[in-house]
Amino acid sequence: MNKPDTSVAIPTRNRPDDLRRALTSVARQDALPSIAEVIVIENSTNLASREVCQGFGGLPIRWLHNDPPLPMSAWANRVFGSPEADSEFFALLCDDDWWEPHHLSRAVTGMRLAPAVAAAWSGCVEYDEHRHTARPRGHTIWSVTRHASDALEVDVSLPQVLLANLLTTAFHISTLVTRRKALDAVLPMVANGNPFDIDRHLACLLATQGRTSYYPPPSIGVAAHGGRESVTLGRTKEAERWWKHTTGEIVGIAKAADIDLSAAFESMLQQSAADIPTILGHAYFDGCRAIDDVLNMSNNFRVAARRLRLALCLRRYLPPVALKLCGLGDWMVRNLPQQVLA
Repeated sequence: MNKPDTSVAIPTRNRPDDLRRALTSVARQDALPSIAEVIVIENSTNLASREVCQGFGGLPIRWLHNDPPLPMSAWANRVFGSPEADSEFFALLCDDDWWEPHHLSRAVTGMRLAPAVAAAWSGCVEYDEHRHTARPRGHTIWSVTRHASDALEVDVSLPQVLLANLLTTAFHISTLVTRRKALDAVLPMVANGNPFDIDRHLACLLATQGRTSYYPPPSIGVAAHGGRESVTLGRTKEAERWWKHTTGEIVGIAKAADIDLSAAFESMLQQSAADIPTILGHAYFDGCRAIDDVLNMSNNFRVAARRLRLALCLRRYLPPVALKLCGLGDWMVRNLPQQVLA
């Protein structure tokens, strides 16, 4: 039997009922003997979470309290950088999400067997407030789903992680299991003060520390966030500003690793590893603008970017017969990747 080597961090904010459900899912983990500590960090003046934690005597819980409560960005930095979490592996669970029993064992076992893996992420399913209406969550690596939708585990390359996170939040943060050593190495580089999409930046930084594993079969449930902090922020100009800031950070990671993102994107299109409709379905803000952000990074690919935008507009507003009558149907076949036309 492996010795306890995994720290679990659960940030919570005045949601004792949600916290109780999250802790219940931790207590039901197949890998329960591997959990060295569960660190619950309360970030509100409501201390009911302490009583909730006392009800889980079988878990090695440390209850911490931010007094006074911290802004969302500083709170996130404390969660990830908690000095109390000093085990070999680190896992995060937001208080309003919950894990399936196999979640930790699947990721930690895989990382024990593959020392080169720095971080593991999983698919997830979203539920409404009554835990009904389950649907797959959009936090997936679009660049591998076509070939690996039925796979149990996928190796995701650094260019794929970078490209996916340029367009959307590719992984749900509650699915993260990482090596503490890798996390400590990248935390100083995470943008301090970012209240919106620290998860995008963190995923890309972790991918520079070793291999990234992705498990498409869902192993967590996430609650629909209607009206909560991140969604409210996501409708503001501040969120868009941070989105652009993180995009710049990701581009900087690519440059430091000598990765031509536009060439990598074109290669994925040609290999049918990605398709435009899927990208548009997962992109935040405006999908076409997200494509611009990727394709316009290279002068060599700007012509292709214009063609993609034109194709999307034509297909949206003109029926196929109109395209054919205008002679544009033949032009699209000659000049655009087949994946765009599918």
